[in-house]
Amino acid sequence: MSEHNTPSAQWAELPSDTREFLQRLERDDIALLESGIELVRSSVTVGKFVRWLAISIAGGFLGALLLWEGAIKLAGWVKGAGR
Repeated sequence: MSEHNTPSAQWAELPSDTREFLQRLERDDIALLESGIELVRSSVTVGKFVRWLAISIAGGFLGALLLWEGAIKLAGWVKGAGR
């Protein structure tokens, strides 16, 4: 479908099933579809946020473990050097 066509030409290029579906829609149906599309967009955004939150928490936990292990090794070296 070309962007430069008139709306009537674009309508004619649509598959017949799509035209029949669109003709049956009422104002309430269109509003419901628009809110559904917005809900899906929001869900995708929240999903991305939760994914990165989980990755950040896991990374922070693993980083804290490595830092703790390094601190324990350093404390062992310091205690051993005083003998």
